[in-house]
Amino acid sequence: MRPALAFDKQFLFQWSPDKSSVFGSSAEDGILNIWDHEKIGKMEDSAGRKASTSPPGLFFRHAGHRDKVVDFHWNAADPWTIVSVSDDGESTGGGGTLQIWRMIDLIYRPEDEVLNELEKFKSHLLTCS
Repeated sequence: MRPALAFDKQFLFQWSPDKSSVFGSSAEDGILNIWDHEKIGKMEDSAGRKASTSPPGLFFRHAGHRDKVVDFHWNAADPWTIVSVSDDGESTGGGGTLQIWRMIDLIYRPEDEVLNELEKFKSHLLTCS
């Protein structure tokens, strides 16, 4: 039996307190990945488009750090908010960085809900071009 996901040199792994199927992982590459294991094995999204070339289940990549992410935590009081720490000192000659960030909710909300909300702005967007 082959595993659904395999990770190379992962430092950290942590489940989201907001959604039980979502977890984050960080590694030496400075990227903090957010995964949803409910999406693993789905070849098309709900609109019938083929899935991207990203690994199965990966739906967000935080690339704000310049060096390896050595720690991160989900904020249990503020949904989808994460604090992450990197060891940038090795590459820049200084200290590390701490970042507090949040994914835009359009990424993780149900697609039909997002499309209904965006529909309100359709006429404005069409006149901007």
